[in-house]
Amino acid sequence: MGDVTCEMLDKEFKAKTGSEIVDKPREFGGFLTSEVIKASGRYRYNDLFKRISGNNFSLSYRVD
Repeated sequence: MGDVTCEMLDKEFKAKTGSEIVDKPREFGGFLTSEVIKASGRYRYNDLFKRISGNNFSLSYRVD
């Protein structure tokens, strides 16, 4: 699950900013804080995943 989540976060950050994580590490830190850390206590894992990505949890993030 962790690998899929990491891939999803990478893709969603790129989609929202147009940048790679390594090019904007501070912005990625803010993205993680606002999208994952602050919201994590309010949502179940699957709901949080869908809230961030707009998609249900899927292994397709690992094979794309």
